[in-house]
Amino acid sequence: MKFTEHTIHTLLQKQPNYRAESYAEEAYSDEEVTALKKLASDELALPLDWTAYSLSDDSVHKFKKNVGYTAVTLSYEGHHITPHIILFNSNSIELIQLSISYYPTRIALNCMGLASFIAHKHGFNLKSATLLCINQPLNESKYKSHHYGLFKSIAMTKRVKKISQRVCLLHPRLLEKEKELADHQQFLDHFQTTDIACLINFPYKQKVMLYNQGIRTFKDISNSTLPLSAIQQRQCDVEISQKPYINLNELRSFFNSITSTVHFFDSEACQFPIPVLFTKKPFETFPFSFSVHTLNHVKNDPTHDEAFFYPDTDFRRAFAEALISYLNHGNSIIVYDATMEKKLLQNFALLFPDLADDLNTIILNIKDIAPLFLNHHIILPGMKGKRSIKYIIEAIQTHNPYHDLAIQSGFYAAHTYKQLFYTPSSERELIKNNLCSYCALDTENLVAIFKFLFTFIQKNS
Repeated sequence: MKFTEHTIHTLLQKQPNYRAESYAEEAYSDEEVTALKKLASDELALPLDWTAYSLSDDSVHKFKKNVGYTAVTLSYEGHHITPHIILFNSNSIELIQLSISYYPTRIALNCMGLASFIAHKHGFNLKSATLLCINQPLNESKYKSHHYGLFKSIAMTKRVKKISQRVCLLHPRLLEKEKELADHQQFLDHFQTTDIACLINFPYKQKVMLYNQGIRTFKDISNSTLPLSAIQQRQCDVEISQKPYINLNELRSFFNSITSTVHFFDSEACQFPIPVLFTKKPFETFPFSFSVHTLNHVKNDPTHDEAFFYPDTDFRRAFAEALISYLNHGNSIIVYDATMEKKLLQNFALLFPDLADDLNTIILNIKDIAPLFLNHHIILPGMKGKRSIKYIIEAIQTHNPYHDLAIQSGFYAAHTYKQLFYTPSSERELIKNNLCSYCALDTENLVAIFKFLFTFIQKNS
């Protein structure tokens, strides 16, 4: 049995949210944390030792004072934790944990709580616990002039000691708690596969209650006395009959606004917790690639253009000019959820006034197809109450092409791109190809969705 910081964090929560905490663990890569540790070392004037050590009943190591250790794994009776930075004194420790946010995060605090508990079992009391959050007033000029530090230090010693005490209280019952955790996870794994979990606009707690009452399929839901909204009843009817619901008036309105030649556009973006390249503040989002499929007739195959920019130089103007060259001013531009694409175009228009007219024309030509699905004008069998491109394409095709890719979400696309910045020796061409393949598939699938929807216009014309 192995207890990690994630297990302890989950046990400490009154209502564990597995997906949220899993996401929190994955939100920042090892490369990003390593880079931030180096910056913290410079800011704190603290030398770091990157050697991997183990502190357990079976290992003894004499740690130096006034040195921050970045890879010490603390172990005790199945618990394991590696704090971001730990300093050793004769009989005490100082913990420094990165909270890659403007504010303290619970998972960072609970990690320090577990580390304090284990260290105490090996004879080290907690002297201090510090969270390093990102300094919100930070911008590029102030950062470079050292008027502000990158990090904001927040003393958390008292709070971490309380968490450590809670871990200590949990410890005698951890076997029992771990079994409860495993049973609950098993329940969640099955629950998420049921129809009741997919019911649109329905509270999670009530879904669980109905699941426990045996109401699990769309037929169960439809046959129950549960008061359903019109949309919920429509969803049940679609899934039971396996026939799509199409609001033809809304669909016709959309297609009537589309030019004969159509572009399908998608971009990929990321953010860093510090100003890098040309960004001015922490967590500033910027695009790094885009894909454009162009369809000049619904029966024809589309052509494809793409652009990708490595994180080496200020590529913003080249990005904007490439967009202008590929997106013809007279054509409609179909996007799925245009929020980010419109925002980046607006930013480019402000940044490059001589390109503003072209960029603003592109914005005006954007036609967002997402509201057809987000507003439930179209409900397809197999969408499972979800409305992302991946679920839509899975509902209209027998095979989900995203399963064939090395990168399967925008979240991991951003992760992968950042490897090019943090580890320049990465396989640049392979990473570029994987990222471009993911972005291209998004616009390729937009074409497939567009053609699929057009068949309903043809049938009812």
